[in-house]
Amino acid sequence: MKAGIPIYSTRANAMNLKTIAKGLAVLNIAAFVSTAVAAWLFDKRSATDLLDTATYVGLGIGALGAIMFAGSSTGGSEGMAASAADQPSRIMDALWIDRNAGISAGALFVLGGVTWLGISWLVAALIE
Repeated sequence: MKAGIPIYSTRANAMNLKTIAKGLAVLNIAAFVSTAVAAWLFDKRSATDLLDTATYVGLGIGALGAIMFAGSSTGGSEGMAASAADQPSRIMDALWIDRNAGISAGALFVLGGVTWLGISWLVAALIE
């Protein structure tokens, strides 16, 4: 920080983008595995059946993200904040960090579900 002007690190931003990309890769691999397991369990063999299964998996991942996103309010930890009146600023910081983490995880799951839908529809279009 020079003369009161904050310096934003491009390296820190690149690390955040790498973390997001890794999270999306893990979610898409998990979606692929769960689609393959569901197709094997339900004996789905045609491209249309596989696309339907992949669509259900993608919508399920997106729905989990939406639930996490909607559930990331500060109401869950208010009891902890009320019991620690000696350092309220530290507790409120923790509440905001919890809320931001829930929003970020939910958004990552929604984005993972959308990317899995896009990947599966693209592969189905190339197969047919």
